[in-house]
Amino acid sequence: MDVDLIFFLLFIFFLFYLFIYFILFYFFDLLVLPGLYLLMILLSYVLLVVC
Repeated sequence: MDVDLIFFLLFIFFLFYLFIYFILFYFFDLLVLPGLYLLMILLSYVLLVVC
């Protein structure tokens, strides 16, 4: 493989990662984060009860 091709693929991967990161950041902020916090609180409560 060419070095240029590898760098090009890495660059595309980086841009794709940033794109996904921003989308997930906005959607998680609106929808998933409160659910995750509730889930973590629930899990810790269950662990406390079980243990």
